[in-house]
Amino acid sequence: NAANDTAYKTVVACSGPLAGTYTIGAAAADFIDFSEAALALQYCGVSAPVVFNVQSGIYNEHIVIRPVDGASATNTITFQSATGVNTDVTLRYAASTASDNYVLWLDSANYLRFRNMTLQATSANNYGYVVLMNGGASYNNFENNILQSVTSTSTTAAPVYSGSGASDSYNVFVNNQLKDGYYGVYNYASSSVRKFSNKYIGNTITGAYYYGIFTYYNDSLEVSSNNIRNA
Repeated sequence: NAANDTAYKTVVACSGPLAGTYTIGAAAADFIDFSEAALALQYCGVSAPVVFNVQSGIYNEHIVIRPVDGASATNTITFQSATGVNTDVTLRYAASTASDNYVLWLDSANYLRFRNMTLQATSANNYGYVVLMNGGASYNNFENNILQSVTSTSTTAAPVYSGSGASDSYNVFVNNQLKDGYYGVYNYASSSVRKFSNKYIGNTITGAYYYGIFTYYNDSLEVSSNNIRNA
């Protein structure tokens, strides 16, 4: 059967680990979108601090970032709006099932930085996790972003969601706008697997149906100078 005689394999070729500054976007950029940049991180790793400057526009996709070889407190990985304006770059996704319910999924990923962008869930089915963290995702930082969930009375919607089962720790959220969802922040641990030193500082949290910030079994938690309201 000649019709099935061809096999296909996707291969990512790396000249070496990523290092330095790159661009994401359509205009002569190093990577066309977030997914392509995330794929390069996954396969190539990093050998120095890496910054992705994202060109203005709307990116209709969702991404998962897993542990990146070479990432550390020194070799951090930053995604940021090229203009420094958080409404100029929008990463958005409409989830349709529980399995794809995220805009940004940090699956055990560490030392990521997200700055001056909008991340938006647009589902019509109450699937509204914007930043999903699990597997021990730690040492990640979110600053001056808009994290927009959906208006929902379902627990499947939150701008920030970190469930139990792994110690997602040392994550920092500073000066972000967290909008809508069932929770503004859901950060639930357990007595056997606690989370440590997560910080929520100076954020504006609006429109959450249930709790603005819901945390459980978090040690050395800092919640300070946040503005939380239900409208």
